[in-house]
Amino acid sequence: MSIRFKFALTVVALAAAASANATSFASASIGPIQIQLYDLDLTDSVLPSIVFSNANSSFTQAYATDGLGTVNYIWSPGSSTVGTASITASTSGATASSLQGAQTSISGQASGGAGGVSASYWGYISSPYYSSFTLSANTAVRFSTVATLAVSTTVGTSPTASGAEFARAEVSFFANGYVDHYSQNSNASIYDYVGSNAGQKSFTETLHASLMNFSTSAMSGTVTAQTYISGNSNIAAAVPEPETSAMLLAGLGVIGAVARRRRARSL
Repeated sequence: MSIRFKFALTVVALAAAASANATSFASASIGPIQIQLYDLDLTDSVLPSIVFSNANSSFTQAYATDGLGTVNYIWSPGSSTVGTASITASTSGATASSLQGAQTSISGQASGGAGGVSASYWGYISSPYYSSFTLSANTAVRFSTVATLAVSTTVGTSPTASGAEFARAEVSFFANGYVDHYSQNSNASIYDYVGSNAGQKSFTETLHASLMNFSTSAMSGTVTAQTYISGNSNIAAAVPEPETSAMLLAGLGVIGAVARRRRARSL
């Protein structure tokens, strides 16, 4: 393939991309969850321990909509697609008695439809979802996990077409403990957003939640991980600018000329 022909194909591809629909994307994940126990009294002969009763509990609520009245909901980990909008949620790793290695993720995407129809997604998944545990006396626990966010928009606010787009993602991680009429809580969260200024962002952070039981009684508590995303795009493919149209026509012209020359040589 000649360099000239390759260049023509590149020009056509770039011109086509210039008129592509705007797209919003967001994802949020957390995990794997790790647990560390610390003995706060080496003389009490109590071995540090933590016992879960519902470590694999979860709660999911999410939807994708095409902006034309069709909305598909999911109420458990899974996926849904409506037109140019989609959303997917998943959990893994946890069992009823173990939180070690638990992971959760959710992602969504939407592209504006013809005539500026708004496509969007929204989703929330929590796993573990207020999972109950009992922590031994004179013991500290540290929950650690990795949270990752990614958001992007291709247009933001369009100068050539009405409408706008945005993408948002958030992760929260927290633990609560109760012992001897006292309570403790520990939490951490991260958040990212892309709106009118088109672009993409990604962020990874290690989150911690810690509790310390200095009592001679066992501590009861809960631990929760939450992921949340939302996004919208109502910018359809705009009419190509004169420069874009000229670039597309020029590329097609070169491709046509090369094809005619090859046909003439074969005769």
